[in-house]
Amino acid sequence: VTVTTEMTPPHLRGEPIRVLATPEMVRLVEQTAISAVQPLLKAGQTTVGTKVNIAHLAATPEGMKATIMVELTEVDRRRLSFRFEVHRDRFIRGRGMARALLAARLGASPAELVFAVGDKGKPRLEGAGIEFNLSHSEDRAAFALGSLPGIGVDLERFDRRVDVEGLARRCFRESEIAWMHSFPEAERHRAFFWIWTAKEARMKAT
Repeated sequence: VTVTTEMTPPHLRGEPIRVLATPEMVRLVEQTAISAVQPLLKAGQTTVGTKVNIAHLAATPEGMKATIMVELTEVDRRRLSFRFEVHRDRFIRGRGMARALLAARLGASPAELVFAVGDKGKPRLEGAGIEFNLSHSEDRAAFALGSLPGIGVDLERFDRRVDVEGLARRCFRESEIAWMHSFPEAERHRAFFWIWTAKEARMKAT
């Protein structure tokens, strides 16, 4: 599905937020789940969601494509349980790139690779002896691959609008804030992201 203006949140503080709204994402997921099981239901029957556990990890801007994947995981009499994921189109392309690079490194077919998920949600290849990590930003992706234990990579746009001073106060050490402020004001935004990406990559390595 392509995110349209009608799928974005209402105006807040007079400014539109041009990303897929979480309630709209829930509607799309429910719609996909109904479509998935409708052929298995009797004539005149349908299903409706009563409980949703959701974590909205990244915004999907207006105009970008998103893919909704739904899996029926449990049938308990009249209650159906689903597992679902909503991925941005670029995220899926990035995962495809990672799979192809890993397969080339291992001399295997991409379809043969079997991934497991660690305690912190980080994917890994069981028994392969290699570490990898993937990051996305807009239409770019970065992929790190090696044999050292714990690899992390992060990719950010320098021109992304964020509250540099507020985030720095909440997330940076005093020494990091001082280093950021050692730059001229015109370069401080870029200095912020140098620190931010390094911290994100380090966190993803664990």
